[in-house]
Amino acid sequence: MIREADRLRTFAPLPGRSIKHRASLYADDLVVFVTPAAEDLTCLQQILLLFAGASGLIANIDKCVASPIRCTEEMMLDVQTAFPCVVAPFLCRYLGISLSLKRLKRAEEQALVDSVAARIPTWKSGLLTHAGRVLLTKVTLSAIPVHISIACCLSTWAIEQIDRRRRAFLWCGTDTVLGGKCKLAWTTVCRPTSLGGLGVLDLRFFGLALRLRWEWLSRVEPDRCWATLPARAEKNVVEHDCDHRRWGLSKTVDGQLVQCWFAMLICASVVRCHLTERKEDVSERWSLPEPVGA
Repeated sequence: MIREADRLRTFAPLPGRSIKHRASLYADDLVVFVTPAAEDLTCLQQILLLFAGASGLIANIDKCVASPIRCTEEMMLDVQTAFPCVVAPFLCRYLGISLSLKRLKRAEEQALVDSVAARIPTWKSGLLTHAGRVLLTKVTLSAIPVHISIACCLSTWAIEQIDRRRRAFLWCGTDTVLGGKCKLAWTTVCRPTSLGGLGVLDLRFFGLALRLRWEWLSRVEPDRCWATLPARAEKNVVEHDCDHRRWGLSKTVDGQLVQCWFAMLICASVVRCHLTERKEDVSERWSLPEPVGA
């Protein structure tokens, strides 16, 4: 119904061309971007009433939150008149991920660090073998930041704080550890088992790989609702001499869009530089093939 209202231009168009769909629905969580005008708010009210009459699912206004994005006080008065719900500043959370116009602040990342640290005291580390601590580090402590890393680039500070707690639990079963008790360098621990490591995720490069998937999908499936959202070159890429202009995953040949795998090879070179810090014979197994026609 919201899409049909958009097609009939009942809603005022959203600014810009990046947002194709104004509503996102997952299970019972709904996010709607709407202009704070009386006509749009009344239209949204009628849509919710029609949906309630057809499905029996009534919107609980007391649990709704209105997050203004660059709105004046007069606009928010209209919103509260139509929807007398809680007004919270934007940043807000949706599906466990913070939505913001800027990068996450340290106070927001601190909650993620605390959720990792809160797991450690609940385990009886004295009854666990070293193999058991390795397993818990890989499947639990390393999995907590993965969900937010899919959409947000964690700061170096947040990754260091999480790694400090993962390293402490891995070697001592506590949330703090001295450097002398660490038997291996953390970069070695994060290597795959086939390369002499323990297979613990490197959150920095794993998060980069997760977010690179969105870049690829936006090229091969340009009709997705988020495909036109702006993307910035990440610092991880720039630090490894990978110009963000070379990360174009498609090019036009004779008026047609042709997919290019060169950016994927650049990503592989970034991972290779990390995995082969020590100059061993392993580097030969991670060498990139020569481009076709080179």
